[in-house]
Amino acid sequence: DPNSAYAGQYARAYAAISTLFPAALGYTDNGAATGSNGAATRVATGTLTLSGSVLETQLGSDINILSPGGSIIVGSNRRDVLLPNQEGILTLAGGSIRSFTDGSVQLGQSRIMTTQGGDIDLFTANGDLIAGEGPKTYSAISPLHANCDANGYCPINPSGLVTGAGIAALLTLPGQDPADSNANLFAPRGTIDAGAAGIRVAGTLNIAALQIVNAFNIQVQGVSVGMPVVAAPPVAALSNSNTVAAAGQQSAAPSQGPGDRASVIIVEVLGYGGDTGDDARPETRRERRSRLDDYNPNSAVRMLGNGNLSEEQARLLTAEERSRLNALSAPNAAP
Repeated sequence: DPNSAYAGQYARAYAAISTLFPAALGYTDNGAATGSNGAATRVATGTLTLSGSVLETQLGSDINILSPGGSIIVGSNRRDVLLPNQEGILTLAGGSIRSFTDGSVQLGQSRIMTTQGGDIDLFTANGDLIAGEGPKTYSAISPLHANCDANGYCPINPSGLVTGAGIAALLTLPGQDPADSNANLFAPRGTIDAGAAGIRVAGTLNIAALQIVNAFNIQVQGVSVGMPVVAAPPVAALSNSNTVAAAGQQSAAPSQGPGDRASVIIVEVLGYGGDTGDDARPETRRERRSRLDDYNPNSAVRMLGNGNLSEEQARLLTAEERSRLNALSAPNAAP
């Protein structure tokens, strides 16, 4: 409520934290005496790491985690072969999940999830809430099995459907009341990042942080309080921007240089091939034979001795050539 005197003030929350975990016992001094929100310097006493493991309830019980001097690392950043119901913090048949940490809550590829009803309440005094990068295509259906006690009482455990990653308060059975699946996420001194895994809430979401990142990946079926409102850009501004950009591209068109001139390619055809086998057509053979028998006097290659020489041809010969030719043409010349 922006009109409340306590809007944006978490002094009462930090006063309660300092009462339960006082600085005199070695915990972080969250400024309860000064009324400030959180501490400038943290005191680390331990971190809860659940990578590759699962913390779950199967019969409707709650999960409460207190980490006043550290963080919670629910999963690692690398992919593994574990199914969604084998890694994370889960309540499979109803039940809420509550946690208080001095540091951050990092999910990685894992999940914090309630199925079949149950709230999720996460508060970090001096850290962030990171929903992680787990894929939304994860899914696992736990088989029904009987849990028998020492007296022979065997109730059926209807484990809920576990899908995806991130932070999720889901309803996996028809007819359930969405009001039983709410989420309260608070990081007064840090960031709430929905990441790629996202935040899904079937009921109401209350969220508060210095910065909320990837809010588009937060899905709430009920009422959401504290969600940032992202205004869509005006259509007219987009049209003007596109027009200006197109005009700039046209004005910046490069001019043609010497290397952009048109090229001229000259092709000389030497021949189209042809069949030279014995099965050539008779017309082709007769034409080829007639070309061999004819003599072209205008050709670049001229023949001497093809018949009798004319006076003009004889004048082209040297005296020695004429004497030899006369000797060959004499009737009694020796061979």
